[in-house]
Amino acid sequence: MSKIKNIAIFVIIAVIVVTIGFFVFDIKNEKEENTDFSSYNEKYIGTKALYLLADRMGFYVSRYMRPSRFIPNNATMVALAPDEYLFNSDMEQKYLLEWIKRGNALVLIDDLDSFENDTFGLIEFVENIAPLEGYGKNYIGTVGKGRVIFLGNYNDYINGGLEALDPGVVFIDALNEAGHKRVLFNEYYHGLGSSKITIWDILTPAAKLLLVQLIIAALVLIFVVSRRFGKPQVVYEIVKRQENENLFALSNIYQKSKANGLVLESYLNNLKKELAVFLGFGRENYDDGEILAAAQSSNILKNINLIELFGECNNYINSGKKDNKEFLRLFKRLEQIRKEIKV
Repeated sequence: MSKIKNIAIFVIIAVIVVTIGFFVFDIKNEKEENTDFSSYNEKYIGTKALYLLADRMGFYVSRYMRPSRFIPNNATMVALAPDEYLFNSDMEQKYLLEWIKRGNALVLIDDLDSFENDTFGLIEFVENIAPLEGYGKNYIGTVGKGRVIFLGNYNDYINGGLEALDPGVVFIDALNEAGHKRVLFNEYYHGLGSSKITIWDILTPAAKLLLVQLIIAALVLIFVVSRRFGKPQVVYEIVKRQENENLFALSNIYQKSKANGLVLESYLNNLKKELAVFLGFGRENYDDGEILAAAQSSNILKNINLIELFGECNNYINSGKKDNKEFLRLFKRLEQIRKEIKV
């Protein structure tokens, strides 16, 4: 009955967790699909068509939803109509510039006025600015070893604007000019993703590898230890004698096969023989009544209620109980008697 109850509880918890997961995922998915300029958004003001275009043209595209501090190298970042506050924050500009200087590329798509009026603070660090041939007024410049490509009039590059062919061609030309096969569409600048820094983020590649190895080693160790069938259980104290170690291991095996009563009966009979020897009867020709009577006159055993203990053991054996806690409680009391008479 308890097993069925445990299974039912597990199923209920699993259903609740899965339901909450679907609910959270649905909210997240809805937010992404309805965010302006998002590459998840299939509506007029979204940029999913631009994302799919880059994918169809052979670039390895993905969405990036973290601050610039963690942008991977050897990549081109596409930022279309980014939020000015997020884009121009001090920390964002610092790491974005460092990233570009290492030889990466930024394709910034916005209004021409934003470019000319220095709306984006990064523009002041761009050198060797020159027009980029093609549709519209576009520019390309360098920052260290990297490049910044500015495409004017972001409305030409949203889903609705790509109905004209020229903007799509210019965009692919810009990606080719950037020189990287990996293209990241920045969604962090649209308010998606997270700016929280985790321990994993600040670890070096070597430290990450070491951490993964330690976790795998710990899981393997836990698995190996858990598979040691018949390992003695630690219950209160374990008398460090080899026969007791073996008995614990054997009792554990019997517990797994639901035969606790058999273990207890065998242990009780052996204890009776030891009591008979201790009380002077020898190992044969005695009965329970004689042992119980003689125990009352023994200084060691007179304060132990053997009648009650033997009765509980016989009741457990005859009833066919499978209660491990009760079994271990009785076993501890019997083992305590063995310790007393072996001193």
